[in-house]
Amino acid sequence: ALLRTVFGHEKLANIIASEIAVFYYVFRRKDSSIDNITRFTSYKENGIILVLYTFLALFIMETIGTHFLFLLFNKAVAYILTSLSLYTCLQLFAHIKAIKSRPIVISNSLLLLRNGLLGGDVIVSLDIIEKIEINKKPINGLDVVNLAFIKGLEKHNIVIYLSNPVIVFKAFGIKKRAQILLMNVDSAKNFIEAIKSLHSGLPLPSE
Repeated sequence: ALLRTVFGHEKLANIIASEIAVFYYVFRRKDSSIDNITRFTSYKENGIILVLYTFLALFIMETIGTHFLFLLFNKAVAYILTSLSLYTCLQLFAHIKAIKSRPIVISNSLLLLRNGLLGGDVIVSLDIIEKIEINKKPINGLDVVNLAFIKGLEKHNIVIYLSNPVIVFKAFGIKKRAQILLMNVDSAKNFIEAIKSLHSGLPLPSE
């Protein structure tokens, strides 16, 4: 809200906020208050952290190789491309750190879903959840939004059906309308049971 007031443009403010968040999460420690009752992780059971670190290592090696290659032709271009590539690596590293330090949170009336910096963030009122289930099957539709950063690598195991649409905030302030949310949560059964304990109208969890 403060950045929107300063810059007078919502999209610009969101982009700047995303860039500030990159540096914030680079130095932030992972959350240590996970209890699988009200706070849940999303990375321990799917191995996504290892995958992202592998991509990061490949990006760094590619950046080094490209830098020395372009030095042979144009030093200015080499340094510009290297700077952009290194910043991309920094963004990916911040995303990895944010996955660990930004858990999924259940409160008495709200569900806060988060996936690092480059995935998706959304706040869901518990009373608009029509159904929640353990489901790994692909689901398509205009109002279906996956909170994953890399959909092909981050498989969902939870599907949440809503009675009213919500807005999912993706990287750089991109907004998506959703009435079905796809996400990955560790301890999926505990997650559903925790929500059901606060929302007795939900059907029993299903595999």
